[in-house]
Amino acid sequence: MKTKNNSFLVPHALLVFASLDKPDQQDFLLSLNKFLFSSTICRAQLVEQWKRDHGPMEIGAAYGISNL
Repeated sequence: MKTKNNSFLVPHALLVFASLDKPDQQDFLLSLNKFLFSSTICRAQLVEQWKRDHGPMEIGAAYGISNL
């Protein structure tokens, strides 16, 4: 999903990741791997769980992305 409006999201996410301490980076990578190696159905379930547990991503609302 790369357009003029959100092409900054990947670098922004990487900058946020780089600012995390090592344990939080490890937690992020474990979650990312779980997501990447999951089936489509499991991915959808993970996303719904993250939304329930953590609420909608504020960055999505800030940048007009409604599907977060």
